[in-house]
Amino acid sequence: MGFEQSDWQMLRDSIIAELPYHEAIEGKTDQYCTRYNVTMPITGPNGRTVDVMTAWKIEAGEDYPSFVTAIVK
Repeated sequence: MGFEQSDWQMLRDSIIAELPYHEAIEGKTDQYCTRYNVTMPITGPNGRTVDVMTAWKIEAGEDYPSFVTAIVK
């Protein structure tokens, strides 16, 4: 996709821009948190678009998600 380590802010911004348009799929819940996955198309600096699965969690007692990781599908 053409992202370099120094492009992390560009990747973050792309994920945040796409996030509201894709369904969050609820995963495992335990005493610590509830996990969610959101898959979305992301276009890299080289113009290539691929599906990226992002993982999120909402910790027990909190009401907002935290980013965990992103994986190219």
